[in-house]
Amino acid sequence: MRYDVASMSSHVTGKVSLGIIGTTGRWLLPTLLDDLSNQYPDVEIRVIDSTTTALIPLLENGDIDLAVINTPLTHDELTTSPLFEEQLVVVTPSSHPLGKRRRQNSRFPRTPKTQAFVRSSWLELKRSN
Repeated sequence: MRYDVASMSSHVTGKVSLGIIGTTGRWLLPTLLDDLSNQYPDVEIRVIDSTTTALIPLLENGDIDLAVINTPLTHDELTTSPLFEEQLVVVTPSSHPLGKRRRQNSRFPRTPKTQAFVRSSWLELKRSN
């Protein structure tokens, strides 16, 4: 927390590598990058568009600093913070047999898909020092 407070009161510079899954990046990145460049004009942001599976090794190896991925993620050295949840639905024409039913019984779980912000544990430790 000291790091966060200090960064708000001081001039922030540097480079940040952000990994993000494509579906989320398409709508989240334009606003995020505009806001970040306005607030922190001297921070260079590198964006890697990839899949959750491909971004995890990049985090593990230190090739990226943080990522926005699909969850669940079970990993001893990575920490997740939920950003939002989204409900996925099936859309069909009304003439389709599935479109004539009011409610579908599904063999898939009815839990919302979660997008998470993931960062390396060592990064958190480094910031707290």
